[in-house]
Amino acid sequence: MQPDRAIQLIDRLTAKTEEGELRWSDGVRLNTYQISFPDYSIIIESGPQPKTIISANEYSMRILDEKGNVVANIIDDITAGIMASTLGRLVVENKKMARLFAAAQLSKSRTADRAVEALLERLG
Repeated sequence: MQPDRAIQLIDRLTAKTEEGELRWSDGVRLNTYQISFPDYSIIIESGPQPKTIISANEYSMRILDEKGNVVANIIDDITAGIMASTLGRLVVENKKMARLFAAAQLSKSRTADRAVEALLERLG
């Protein structure tokens, strides 16, 4: 995968999420969100940056095929620009993944708010 295509995907997911066109759901683990499309699913997660003196979160995004196999693994690096990894992962700058994670978090919150409002209205 070309780094610029991964950045385009992150930017497009972020924009569509911020515009309310995509709705993320909670993932299986804490601080994880997921969204599914007909052929692929995307999982993003956040956690503490390991072994650094900088207090920041680390973000990762996995793309799974229809069988649940990981076909792409994209991680961030607080100090990195855009660079390819020799481990078969793509490394992108932290702020792009952080923005996508925040948009997914807000999307999930909006969905929950709508559900609560609809239930309150239905219950009178």
